[in-house]
Amino acid sequence: MNITHIRNATQIIHYAGKRFLIDPMLADKGAWPGFPGTARSDCAIRWLSCRFPAIKLSMLMR
Repeated sequence: MNITHIRNATQIIHYAGKRFLIDPMLADKGAWPGFPGTARSDCAIRWLSCRFPAIKLSMLMR
């Protein structure tokens, strides 16, 4: 088994010849507004940039 941590809960798991993409939250940093009615609704979701560019992610999923 091989686990690649992408960001927050997003992971790619290679197991028994299969690839699993877990919780694919791949939007750019600040792409979504905060959730209304929450303590940090003024903060955009995705505080960190994704450490893998889209092309590298597609290669990891092959």
